[in-house]
Amino acid sequence: QIYVMDGVQLRRDPVATINKLQGFLQVPFVDYKTKVIYDARKGFYCSVIDGRKKCLGKGKGRDYPSMDEKTRDFLTDLYRPYNMKLVDLLTQHGYSVPAWLLP
Repeated sequence: QIYVMDGVQLRRDPVATINKLQGFLQVPFVDYKTKVIYDARKGFYCSVIDGRKKCLGKGKGRDYPSMDEKTRDFLTDLYRPYNMKLVDLLTQHGYSVPAWLLP
């Protein structure tokens, strides 16, 4: 079996995303509502450890410069056939296709 997780969804709603994963794996349930908290200043979720918020370092969650258009076009062309196969596989098995993967 394989589990496909949408990284964008994980970033937006980590609790619901991890809950779905726990169900798929059939592991004992852990309530992640008590394990993460949104930090509006950083713009992403942080861990809660021993009742205290622990965010990743300064390098995480930062904005990156835009990719060069030629590089983006090259990579898009390079991975297009593989991405289309992935779309077919996800669709065939009833998974939703992440927006970034759609043409």
